[in-house]
Amino acid sequence: MNGTVDGLLSHITPGARTAIVVPTASFLPDAFFKEGVGMVSGAQIFNAGLALDLLSQGARAHHLYGCCARKINLLPLTARAGLKPRRSQAAGPLPGMKF
Repeated sequence: MNGTVDGLLSHITPGARTAIVVPTASFLPDAFFKEGVGMVSGAQIFNAGLALDLLSQGARAHHLYGCCARKINLLPLTARAGLKPRRSQAAGPLPGMKF
């Protein structure tokens, strides 16, 4: 963390629709919800071994989507029900990477 999130969160006004979109934000969604953020977007790794193999070969985070990670959106439990998840487009691994 570079210390900027507290300053950004202080600008949220009551009733504003706010989202935090950072791959690692999904680790602590409740902390953001308590500060008035309405949605937290992040990444979920579903094949850690493959992710580590690809990263060790020089892959970037966006190359993991589709093959070993997915984008997720989290809402607080008090959010309106009925929203359906949507699959995202994935870049996939770099050519020549072994998996």
